[in-house]
Amino acid sequence: MKLLIFLVVGYLIYYFFFRGGKITMQDKESDSADSETMVECSSCKTYISIKESKLIGDKRYCKECKG
Repeated sequence: MKLLIFLVVGYLIYYFFFRGGKITMQDKESDSADSETMVECSSCKTYISIKESKLIGDKRYCKECKG
């Protein structure tokens, strides 16, 4: 019984620290691509980056329209 618990705990430590936490180069590239994505403000129809926009409901707004 103790051996089974030891094996489960060992596997969980391995999974979370060594296998599950790896960040690939593709993940880093997709993060930078998201920051450069442009969206249209639902109110004034200007284009802003997705990081500068505010999501209200299912629409995105610029700081001036919904600040």
